[in-house]
Amino acid sequence: MYDPGVTPLVRVPFEDNSGAQRALDAGAEGIIFPYIEDTEAAHAAAISCRYPPEGIRSFGPYRAPYGADLPLANAELLCLVMIESVGGLRNINSITRTPGVDGVFVGPNDLSISLGGGPIMADLYAIDSPQSPVPASFQEALSSISATTKANGKFAGIQVANGLAAIQAAAAGFDYVGIGGDTSFLQAGGQAALAQVRKG
Repeated sequence: MYDPGVTPLVRVPFEDNSGAQRALDAGAEGIIFPYIEDTEAAHAAAISCRYPPEGIRSFGPYRAPYGADLPLANAELLCLVMIESVGGLRNINSITRTPGVDGVFVGPNDLSISLGGGPIMADLYAIDSPQSPVPASFQEALSSISATTKANGKFAGIQVANGLAAIQAAAAGFDYVGIGGDTSFLQAGGQAALAQVRKG
């Protein structure tokens, strides 16, 4: 059942701009492009989402919510690019100034690895978490991404692992926050059920 309060997003594989068009035709209202490091890649992502003259998207919206209304489709869809490397961080200003790019989505684990650290899991995503201090370089990177993106009038998003981290990420200026994932939710549910049985 279609929920007008929800915007379905699809993350496509690396440099799969044709896959982005198929996802939009199938009903996605936004595309997340991984590992964007410069304006050239950001531009390629943006034009693959939109019909001419703004882009190169081909016509075939068999399940798309905007159907044949091409100007509305161009205006309403979201093109989000992932910042998950030192290169993307270095070029965040020019990337978020790229026409057609509506916002960024931070990949915390890969960004942390690119900065010389390891994967940052669970509540380590939480900015200024007293339980799990965030490395200064990572914290500064998140602040820079959020501030620069917002200054250029775009959306800033991030993936986190739990509710506490989501609250803190929102307080730090991120507009949209992904929480957990299907496997983590399944694992948590299984662990809770097993703990209940053991109490038994």
